[in-house]
Amino acid sequence: MKRWVITQHCRLKLAAIPAADLIELPRGPLSSAATAVSNFSYYDSTGGTNAMPATAYAVDADALVPRIYLAYDSEWPSDIRSYHDSINIEYWAGYSCVNDVPEDIKTWIKLRVGAYYENRESLMVGSGNFISELPRSYVDGLLDRHAVIRVI
Repeated sequence: MKRWVITQHCRLKLAAIPAADLIELPRGPLSSAATAVSNFSYYDSTGGTNAMPATAYAVDADALVPRIYLAYDSEWPSDIRSYHDSINIEYWAGYSCVNDVPEDIKTWIKLRVGAYYENRESLMVGSGNFISELPRSYVDGLLDRHAVIRVI
């Protein structure tokens, strides 16, 4: 899963509600559970656009992978049109201010910008004029704890 550092507007289009009745949002972190989802709409079987009532679903902004799930005693609409972009979810992802960005991410950005300023190529010339790519260094390890790896 990819994460946004700066708050950005995201859009997710789905063909149908996943079998697990849980919609995972591909970008995070969410700005807040209350205001993160700005639009949740779907096309019904007649082609009309309908807004999903905010009381029908809940947003888990604190999960490692942000997600939307059914609220207690609710059901997904039964008349969602079966098409590649029937469901449209718009949401806000990213840290809301610079103070919320974890220090290791800020440190990684500063070190990478400095390194790329000094070495403006993705390749470097080593001893004996051998050309090699810049190696993954301990600096890149600063982001490891923020990575979300999917195991299928």
